[in-house]
Amino acid sequence: MLKVLKHITVEPVAFFYMFAIFGEFTCTQDMIFVKLCVQYFNDSPCTITKNSNSSALTSIMSDSSEQLLYNNVILTVSSIIGSFIAGSYGDRFGRLVPIAAPPVLSLVAQILFIISAANIHNHFNILYVIMIGSFLGGISGGSAGLLANSFGFVADITSQKHRTVRIIALEANIFCGGFVGSILTGLIMKHYDNTNYAKYYICFGIFAVIHGLLVLYVWVRVRTVQTQLSRITADTPTDQSFTLSYVLEMFTGVIKTVVRRREGNNRKIIYLLTLCFILISYGTEAMNALLFLYVRNRPLEWDSAQYSFYNGCKFGATGAALLLLPLIQRYVWPNINDIWVAIIGEVSRASGLVLIGLATTTPIMYVSVLLYMCCEYPLPTIRSLMSKLVRVDERGKVLAFLALFQNLCFLSGGILFPILYKHEINRTGGFSGMGFEIAAVLQVCAIVVFM
Repeated sequence: MLKVLKHITVEPVAFFYMFAIFGEFTCTQDMIFVKLCVQYFNDSPCTITKNSNSSALTSIMSDSSEQLLYNNVILTVSSIIGSFIAGSYGDRFGRLVPIAAPPVLSLVAQILFIISAANIHNHFNILYVIMIGSFLGGISGGSAGLLANSFGFVADITSQKHRTVRIIALEANIFCGGFVGSILTGLIMKHYDNTNYAKYYICFGIFAVIHGLLVLYVWVRVRTVQTQLSRITADTPTDQSFTLSYVLEMFTGVIKTVVRRREGNNRKIIYLLTLCFILISYGTEAMNALLFLYVRNRPLEWDSAQYSFYNGCKFGATGAALLLLPLIQRYVWPNINDIWVAIIGEVSRASGLVLIGLATTTPIMYVSVLLYMCCEYPLPTIRSLMSKLVRVDERGKVLAFLALFQNLCFLSGGILFPILYKHEINRTGGFSGMGFEIAAVLQVCAIVVFM
């Protein structure tokens, strides 16, 4: 047990940060929905149910998709800037600050979200306050910057032989954290209806405490391990200041790292892996941008508690599949290579997206969890392969490059998918699951590239 604990470093950071972030995502979406519902009914409590008239629900969902689009754009644009800086900063100065910054600013964001919850019934557009909170979470590097540096940290302290397993374990913590956070959020949401805003105070309060504790953990544990990494501290120019010129240098450094000539076909492989990562990211964003809107509307008409429980099951199944992967590779299919692992994951993601887009009942939605559970297999494979193709001092840059493209996909997908959804629900005979089916086609394209 002590031997295992000795190897634990950034895994708790990934677990608890994603615990809070996925719960926060559900709460902010629900808060925007409730605010628009209150406005629709002229400042009366939001009491919309499955028996409510179709035009009211369609109008609220249409407005929600637009408001969530604005919030996603702010979050993603700021994340692009923040994560890009975080990757190169981690390579040059160490990964302590890029890992600590997201929970610090997310702590401030929780306070802003609590202020928003207190103003749901006031004649005040809480979206502006929510967007400021999202901006703070994004400019810190957000989940993309924190995870890129966490993966880089693991790559720094492990050998190539054990790197894929450690990265898979870290990836599993992301989804296990999402599982616990979503289930807890769902339980709190289920206890309070749309007329009781105590659920927001409780949730955001819990998330604020988690972020505060994470800052302490990073400062104590991660800082201690980082000081022991002589190959990082020896190359770190601590006398260099963090200026605008240095930010531009980091930007060009990331690009140069990716386009640099390399042995054999390594540069071509990096490009192809990046293309696959882009296609996978659109599949992820389809779920992020559409799932809440899709299940809240007809024919499913879930409440936020049901949405959180489903998300929890999805994250739990995905995390379990990632934890089982090393065992499968060792005992069941020892000769399987990384590319086939990625292909299996993409088949899982594509089939899950297809079924979600066609689902009309709750049981079918939960069956989709079983199809979707291996969807994250390609990501640790891509990150591991990329880290093996570059030098030690380039790992953070190449992972930041992936984070950049992931955020660009989240930005464009976060705009296009809600617009498509709004168009379909307002069109006579429209197909509300169209976005999921398009995302599934992109996953098939990724399978072709992998092969």
